[in-house]
Amino acid sequence: MKEEELAFLGQGWFRSAWKMDVGGIPEYEEGEEEDFFDESVVLKTLRIERDFLEEYYELHRRDALAMERLTFSPYVLDIYGYCGQSAINELANFGIEGLASLEKISRQFRGIDVEPVNKIKLQLASMVAAGVSHMHSIDYPDHIPEANLTEKQKLQDASTRRPNATLVHYDLNPRNIAIVKRGKPKINDFNVAEFLTWDPKTNSTCGFNGRFREPWWRAPEEMHFNNANYTNPAPLTEKVDIYSLGNILMNILTTHSPRGTMTKELQDEVRPKVARGELPKLPSDFNANTTDPALTAIMKAMYKCLRALPEDRPSAGEIAEELALAVESLPEEYGDKEKFYASMEKGLED
Repeated sequence: MKEEELAFLGQGWFRSAWKMDVGGIPEYEEGEEEDFFDESVVLKTLRIERDFLEEYYELHRRDALAMERLTFSPYVLDIYGYCGQSAINELANFGIEGLASLEKISRQFRGIDVEPVNKIKLQLASMVAAGVSHMHSIDYPDHIPEANLTEKQKLQDASTRRPNATLVHYDLNPRNIAIVKRGKPKINDFNVAEFLTWDPKTNSTCGFNGRFREPWWRAPEEMHFNNANYTNPAPLTEKVDIYSLGNILMNILTTHSPRGTMTKELQDEVRPKVARGELPKLPSDFNANTTDPALTAIMKAMYKCLRALPEDRPSAGEIAEELALAVESLPEEYGDKEKFYASMEKGLED
């Protein structure tokens, strides 16, 4: 592969991303002749101005390992190869230029309150929640949500019927959710992920110390680290991802960031509010009294995720199940584009 055959896509703090076209990939179907197809992928390489530091190797090892463990999930970006500081990943190929992330898709919905768009919002929310659920259950793929347990199962010891998450993304936000073909969201960027260790004495996972305090998408308990107002903060758990999921649901719901304009100047103003567990405010251009079934379902799940205390937040599996049921429960005619356009035309005629 020559450099001139790569197309520069952009860069993050650590790595540059390049579009790479790969041809002649074999495809096998039982009973049929071998076929070949072409595909575009992303090649990630260390930025030229960065040094090959040991800490960077560790960050990219985490990213690759997490993605490899999650190849079973249709809502996590696929990884095809990894070596040192480089990786080959699935391309966010939604098909509309400039709309390769959930953040950018949400902006396109701003000011639009119609059934077809609201249905898409609920579907996006459901799929993102499913991705987080898969991430939190990599070691418990057959976990039964508590709502589906029998009374006998509920009486059993909690450690035997409720899984302990062993992987925490720790940086969930709309920018880290790629949009691929057919508008499917896929979680991405696991380079600050935490792999939780096991404590045999408590028969549960150990927590971890907070490393980041940007308030925009993070949980209240994360703001307690390196904060003189909070001594001996409790270790963090996977519930930080649940709070971040709540913020993402709010972004899908309202198309706005939950804490307003994200600037360095406002960080010190917003951080204490998050630390106290204050709920983000719905923006003025969103109808908080909406009765739309898709929007109310997202809002209900959102507020559950945004509970101040981590132990009060539901699991990702419970939220995913709730939103999936909400999608299935929509009236058959809800969000039908042809019927919607027909009603619009009739309204204009009247």
